[in-house]
Amino acid sequence: MSHFVCSFKDREVQRDAKMLSYDVVDQNGKPYVQVKVGADQKTFSPEEISAMILGKTKETAGKDNSAMSQDAWLLAWHTSV
Repeated sequence: MSHFVCSFKDREVQRDAKMLSYDVVDQNGKPYVQVKVGADQKTFSPEEISAMILGKTKETAGKDNSAMSQDAWLLAWHTSV
């Protein structure tokens, strides 16, 4: 997902878009992810997808109060920044 924060016309984006189970669409020259959620079609920016992943990671890590889960959350947050 990180290399989707670039131009829609980028060679890597075009290559990867062909192999994904979801659509990658052009919005103002940037690649956005388009998925069907229930009966609706939703479009998300790469930044929104990353935020959702980090939120879920934090939620999952928060269910276990061990030091290891706290370390994992900090590592995930640090590597994404």
